[in-house]
Amino acid sequence: MKFDQWMQLLTMIPTWLASFGTIAATCVALYLAWRSERIKLHGIVGLRTVFGTSFEKKVVSVGITNLSYRQVTLKFVSFYINNKIITFDALNQNLPKTLVSGEGTTVLIDIQHVNDCFTQNADLSLQTLVLRIQTSIGKAIDIRPENALIEHLERVRQAAKL
Repeated sequence: MKFDQWMQLLTMIPTWLASFGTIAATCVALYLAWRSERIKLHGIVGLRTVFGTSFEKKVVSVGITNLSYRQVTLKFVSFYINNKIITFDALNQNLPKTLVSGEGTTVLIDIQHVNDCFTQNADLSLQTLVLRIQTSIGKAIDIRPENALIEHLERVRQAAKL
């Protein structure tokens, strides 16, 4: 190759690098926009003991925190087991509730209500038990309960079968 051909080749390299940089910047911008629109909720469902000055009460605690950048409206919260809906008034008494980024909410359900409900549904398998959160955009998020709650419900069901 002659010198002028080398020069033409060298002058094309920055143009190609600029086009690759533009494509990469566009991909990153699209990814960041997509990520900011996703809804991400963190939830904990477990057995807790609430202490007061003169009482001690067992409850099921449902904690939900919004980890996404956009606000989320919780429309309905219920337990699902084998595609059967099990709901409690306490779960939905303050809904719909809007959570901004980083905000959370906690709902306490009396353990006796939960025990009664799962005693009536003793034939269902607890291996499929999840808490399902319905959001305002139609997305459903499932949260698996802590093992202590599942073990407690299993003991309640075994006692009901006797």
